[in-house]
Amino acid sequence: MKYKIKGLSNKEIKMISYLQLHKKSFFSKKDIGRFFNDYNEMIVYLHRLAKKGRVVKLSRNRYLLVPIQAYSGWSEHPFVIVDELFVQKNYYIGNVSVLHYFGLIEQIPKKVFVYSSTRQGTKKILDFEIVFKRINRKYLFGIEKIRIEDHKVNIGSKEKVVLDCLIEGWGLERIKPFIKKLNQKKLTKYAMKINKITIVRKLGYLFDCLNISSDTLLKESNKHKTYSGTKISKLIKKWKLYL
Repeated sequence: MKYKIKGLSNKEIKMISYLQLHKKSFFSKKDIGRFFNDYNEMIVYLHRLAKKGRVVKLSRNRYLLVPIQAYSGWSEHPFVIVDELFVQKNYYIGNVSVLHYFGLIEQIPKKVFVYSSTRQGTKKILDFEIVFKRINRKYLFGIEKIRIEDHKVNIGSKEKVVLDCLIEGWGLERIKPFIKKLNQKKLTKYAMKINKITIVRKLGYLFDCLNISSDTLLKESNKHKTYSGTKISKLIKKWKLYL
């Protein structure tokens, strides 16, 4: 017996049923090749399914299947989408996306920030926007894995994310409330590894403000004779830092 679902052809139903039966919410062209006579026919059907809202194209060879029983307003977790875009490697989610995940900020972010050595720009998928930030591969550290559904997603540790925000120009008063909630030894270690003297000095100054030992950071700062910041602002002599 052939079952009819409004708006879907029998071939489309077979393909979707196969993917759902094998729990392939994310799939490639190779996964569905058996249902089509040739490559061109497959592309036509994928285009039709995308127009019908049953398939979402993530990349050149990666797609998301929208379940037949999907309710109004259904969406996939944005962290899982990102993991699929990068095929589980060489990226991490950071910025406000992770600060909210860890409960360091309350406001729900409207964008997902992703750090990698390969992509730059923005991409709209479903009802959210992904912002890609390209960084040097040597800064792809301080990464943790969290489980969401059946995915192990890469996110920046709290310490790495806060330092990234400092690098991106967040004000010290905005960063300050996070510091005592973090592992200060790890913050120090990561700041030294990032090897940007301005970040070392800003973190050291914040440690001083919060009565946290900054000896290691100060020792690193004193190796450099140059000053950080612009001379038109206030000078913190200890840190050779203009604020």
